[in-house]
Amino acid sequence: MGIGKELGRCALGFEMRKLLLTGWAGAEYRLVARETVPLLYEYSQRHGYEFACECMRGSRPPAWAKIALLNDGLRSFERVVWIDADVVVERADVDVMEGIPEMMWQSLVLHTTECGEVPNTGVWVLSNEMVPFLEEAWKLEMYIDHAWWEQAAILKLMGYIVTENIPVSRLGNATPLYQNTHFLDPTWNHHRNDLGRV
Repeated sequence: MGIGKELGRCALGFEMRKLLLTGWAGAEYRLVARETVPLLYEYSQRHGYEFACECMRGSRPPAWAKIALLNDGLRSFERVVWIDADVVVERADVDVMEGIPEMMWQSLVLHTTECGEVPNTGVWVLSNEMVPFLEEAWKLEMYIDHAWWEQAAILKLMGYIVTENIPVSRLGNATPLYQNTHFLDPTWNHHRNDLGRV
């Protein structure tokens, strides 16, 4: 997963280098990506992001490739935005980073579902401070085949109590990662099971 090698190291300067990253795996998602990836590319160009789309392959379920790709991207860029390939940006005129406090380590949408409180990594804004957390998440092998895959590992690092076999979570002791998390407006990542959805 050589994003850092392909896109080059962060240049010195005043303008923040940022990357919009997406990926997909399998025939079904290839069909979705064929429609959404050009829109994500246009969105990235409109808001000054470099763009990369990767096929998510590896020894783990495909969602785990997100961790490796983001880790690689953050070694070259100050901010990386991940958007799942099945997400359609409805407001192309609005930069997802708009309104995020500068010092936040990560930003994502928080859903409230029958499973509990669930931060969702489908739309995920990360700063360089996330590199060690991505590496720690990768080591949480008990979640490799969890229904939420890498998302379960990130929740665990935020202080959520995440069951290993079934998708249920609740916040236990908030960690520094949780305390440095910004929650995006829910419109950035609609979820059909969000109890607060209007």
